[in-house]
Amino acid sequence: MRAVVETVPNFLMLLDRDGEIRFINHALSGFATSDVVGGPFLEPSTGDLARTRLARVFETGVAETFETTARTPSGELRWFDARIGPVMEDGRVVAVAVALTDVTDRRLAEERVRESESALRMSEERYRMLIEFLPDAVFLFAGGKIVFCNPAFVRLAAAPSMRELLGRDPLELMHPNDHDRIRARVERMRRTGLPAQPEQARLIARDGTERRVLVVAAPVLDNKEDAILVVLHDVTDKDKTEQLLASVLESASDAIVTIDAVGTILAVNSSTSRFFGYAVEELVGRNVAMLMPEPHRSAHDRHLRGFRQRGTSSVVGREREVLALRKDGTTFPVELSVSGFSLNGKRHFTGVIRDVTERRKLEDQFRQAHKMEAFGQLAGGVAHDFNNLLTVIIGECDMLAETLEHDQPGRASRATPWTFSRSRTPGRPWCGPSSACSREGEARSFHG
Repeated sequence: MRAVVETVPNFLMLLDRDGEIRFINHALSGFATSDVVGGPFLEPSTGDLARTRLARVFETGVAETFETTARTPSGELRWFDARIGPVMEDGRVVAVAVALTDVTDRRLAEERVRESESALRMSEERYRMLIEFLPDAVFLFAGGKIVFCNPAFVRLAAAPSMRELLGRDPLELMHPNDHDRIRARVERMRRTGLPAQPEQARLIARDGTERRVLVVAAPVLDNKEDAILVVLHDVTDKDKTEQLLASVLESASDAIVTIDAVGTILAVNSSTSRFFGYAVEELVGRNVAMLMPEPHRSAHDRHLRGFRQRGTSSVVGREREVLALRKDGTTFPVELSVSGFSLNGKRHFTGVIRDVTERRKLEDQFRQAHKMEAFGQLAGGVAHDFNNLLTVIIGECDMLAETLEHDQPGRASRATPWTFSRSRTPGRPWCGPSSACSREGEARSFHG
């Protein structure tokens, strides 16, 4: 019988009324048999409860089960499931048989599971709190129904409460024209297990307003059912701002060209097409040097390389006049202003180009008019000075005629080839029929 007992895998022992071990089938893990037999079985932390159970078995003769611990000589604490039953002799309980199963590993595993579950619950709570306070709308749907959403989604959907949204099909909130595309994205995520690329869609709020949203979605694998986590970023106002900015650029009378750090044209407005004769599609993606005549065309890439190396440029931030090249090969004068900016960590440049052809023509006309005005002022001055000299001469002639008339009456009228009018307007030219003098005789009569 003893040999059979010693082959049982569980630990079997006999305890007396004081709880001392009187027999054990083989050594407990971490214990020597000599350390166990004759010693107390009960760990102080569970001793009182176990002693109560032990006493009750001795008293009632009814078996009981409980969990207890024992500490090895090295200090390691071991856990056991214990079942105690009476050993009867002559109708009374003389000892208690104890069957022990070492459950230390199981207890440790359970502790680890409990700790993991606790950590998971805390993590879920933290993430839930984070999602609750996110400014972007977030919802989780499984089985075609919304099972969770944050307050931002409630606000975006203009719903009176979260309860109004839970359990609904999210497609009910999306524009009908987007349904097929959304279904295809969901199916692809479930098939591949990969997140979907961000994509814009239209959300119809409960109040009927349409909002443009950027949709980011990723599958969430669950033991029960595959779910998809969706984040919606409202870009309605951003789109309106971009449309306004595009309208402003399109309405600008100046050409506006945006390039990257190597000179590739990224965007142009309609005035650029009108100035240069190219369609927008012919410009975007090509080097901006195509709009420059030589020698600027050959030097442009060199200037950009120098800017990338030094970080400075003599062109950026200044206005200057240069020649631009049309598609048909003709050149025209422009006023160029270049500014730089960074986008997503990359350097870009925007050039504002103003056609100054008409201004140049007006300036040339003004300069010509200014020259003619200066010439006229010079001619007027010369005429004025010459007229002053003639006035003196005419006066002398008048005095001479009066003298001749006085000394030799009738002589002056016959001898003088020019008759000088007393009514001559001072300062006016003397030559011509209506001037201060008129031709009456030959020069030889004056000398005759």
